[in-house]
Amino acid sequence: MKQKVAFIIQAKKSFLKLSVLFFFLLFFISARISALNYYWVGGMGNWSNLSHWATTSGGTTLHNQIPTAVDDVYFDVNSFTVSGQIVTLDPLTIFCRDMTWMGVTNLPTLAGSSANLLKIYGSLSFAANMNMNFAGSVHFEATSAGKTITMAGRSFTNTVNFYGIGGGWTLQDAFSSSSFVNLYNGSLNSNNQTVNALGFNAQASTPSTLTMGSSVFNLVNTWGANANLLTLSCGTSVINFSSAGGTFFSSNLVYNDVNFNSGGTITGSTNSTFRNVNFMGNGSINGHNIFNDVNFFSTANIAGSNITTQIGSTFNKVTCYADATIRDNNFFTDLIFSAGFTYQLQSGKTQTINGIFTAAGNCGALIDISALTVGSPATISHPPGAVGISFALLKDISATGGAVFTANNSINLGNNSGWIFSTPSTVNLYWIGNSGNWNDGSHWSYTSGGAPSGCSPTPFNNVIFDANSFSTAARIVTLNVQTAYCRDMTWTGVTNLPTLAGSSANLLKIYGSLSFAANMNMNFAGRVHFEATSAGKTITMAGRS
Repeated sequence: MKQKVAFIIQAKKSFLKLSVLFFFLLFFISARISALNYYWVGGMGNWSNLSHWATTSGGTTLHNQIPTAVDDVYFDVNSFTVSGQIVTLDPLTIFCRDMTWMGVTNLPTLAGSSANLLKIYGSLSFAANMNMNFAGSVHFEATSAGKTITMAGRSFTNTVNFYGIGGGWTLQDAFSSSSFVNLYNGSLNSNNQTVNALGFNAQASTPSTLTMGSSVFNLVNTWGANANLLTLSCGTSVINFSSAGGTFFSSNLVYNDVNFNSGGTITGSTNSTFRNVNFMGNGSINGHNIFNDVNFFSTANIAGSNITTQIGSTFNKVTCYADATIRDNNFFTDLIFSAGFTYQLQSGKTQTINGIFTAAGNCGALIDISALTVGSPATISHPPGAVGISFALLKDISATGGAVFTANNSINLGNNSGWIFSTPSTVNLYWIGNSGNWNDGSHWSYTSGGAPSGCSPTPFNNVIFDANSFSTAARIVTLNVQTAYCRDMTWTGVTNLPTLAGSSANLLKIYGSLSFAANMNMNFAGRVHFEATSAGKTITMAGRS
């Protein structure tokens, strides 16, 4: 019995000792997870050097370990003794909660190699009176909202990732990185501030939010976002791409304005909505999306992404200021083609235009509209009403939908249906003024040696080079356009040994006869198409090749 009592007493004592030990352990852990303030002192040094971390500003009482993820670090007026001192980040991974440089003096530098990783679990405040020479990556890993980021004109050079599940960050001023900015978790509010980066990706791995407000995102080449776990509020924001290889990928999201300042591609996107899109260079849209206004200022390509249905996009207004290729079945309120350019529509597909279809060429700049596959028509559909185009070349284009389609001063190159053509009469154009470009109307006259007409040749113009074309020797006529047209071309009677020139990229289409002369030179490297649709045409080479 005594032994049993003794055992119970000993057990109670042991339990009491363990309880006390556990209590002190919990007290230690609880005390440590509360944030401590770390103040940098002593000027230049490495992050890992404990002699630089004081418990108060300018103090002499030092911490016994470097900052952890729950500690706030401060660089202030008492941190640096002379100008140009450096804080070097080591070891490879650095932790802190808030990092604050506000009030720092003597223009210090934050430095670190590309191998470093800086993890910030709270807010960040840089200062204008500091330098950045940190080449490593930065992870913002807060797990609660209300965090702020102040860059004060500083910039990161490596990848910046927002990782914290449940974290929330608000930009206080312009944010810059020479690399990518990625939102994986949490909520990022750009707060109407400018964001500069190589690219921006919002491929959230947990429910996340991006609030853009009136921010301008200046990117070099990439935007990627997916609505599966991302809520995006575009506000009146603008996304600018500076690289000709700018790539935009998005699914099921709504955007305001997107500008490709050197060209680019909206690729692989599905069911996203855009207010205004501008392609200053070559532009391409591949996917099934909804657009308000799209402007192509250089070569354009529009295509759908659904291989089975080949349904393209829905547009309010598309304006093409250069050549364009349109594939798959697309829907437009307004579609505008510009004078002097070539537009190709995919054979067997329909472009539905419910509002205005504008294709207004002129005598100096025709509009060429054709199907991609010769002999296999493409379709333009418009509901009942009047559709009129002018000074156009049409080939393999079917017009349907109930509208009355009129092509004024236009040329039927074959296999068109549904159009009423008003064909221009054949007019002679005489070359004048010595050297010049083919499309310059000041070199073409309605009479030999006469006044400029202001027009350049069409398939219904006979072009004539004669004794009044060149007043001095060795003058050059340059085919400077991608495609040059004429009916008959005649050089008979020309003087002063002129030259017909053009690059291998040029195409000369002759719809009638050709007569070269011995008294001329050939420096034309492009292709020639003889495209007459009636018999009786002749070709005289006069020794040219």
